[in-house]
Amino acid sequence: MHSPGLSPPSATKTRLGEAAYQTLVAAAHELALAPGEWPRVLHLLRRAFNCHYAAVITTTPDRNAPRSLGAVGITADDHSEFLRAWHKHSVYGSRCPARRAGAIVVGHDMVPKAELVRCDMYRAYLAPRAIQETVRLDVFCESDRSLGITLARPWSSGPYTHQELQFARSVMPHLQHAATVQCGSETQRLWHGWR
Repeated sequence: MHSPGLSPPSATKTRLGEAAYQTLVAAAHELALAPGEWPRVLHLLRRAFNCHYAAVITTTPDRNAPRSLGAVGITADDHSEFLRAWHKHSVYGSRCPARRAGAIVVGHDMVPKAELVRCDMYRAYLAPRAIQETVRLDVFCESDRSLGITLARPWSSGPYTHQELQFARSVMPHLQHAATVQCGSETQRLWHGWR
């Protein structure tokens, strides 16, 4: 018998199985050359992690310039509103450990649930969207920018399992390769634009 809200063991094997891994790796490799493919990668991650929400952003260490590369489970306007209203002073951003490329950080390790439910950002934005059980994948980090993916599901779906976090670790190098290629291309475009 499995817990309510959690996928049964057979569904977990399917969500995190070899076919799901290969499909996600292929999408990540396509992403390296086609930055507009982030929504496809986010859909695959959302399915693998049994989440209703997935988003990817680039930002600066001072959190002043967030840019959405894609979001699924909310509208683009809703995601933009979050970045405008909450990103700079996010309870997660102000408390989380420093970003480190390849890190996988579970939400309750950044902000305990008892504290999260008392904050304005949770009450006004996260709770109405059931963005509760979160995990952040720190895909790319340099001194001037970072790229991270956030996945979320309701608390009723349960915490992220060891198997899910292992799956994240296994796909991380492929996501990092895509992000590194994209960031290198973006740097070249900016450099040539300044000349």
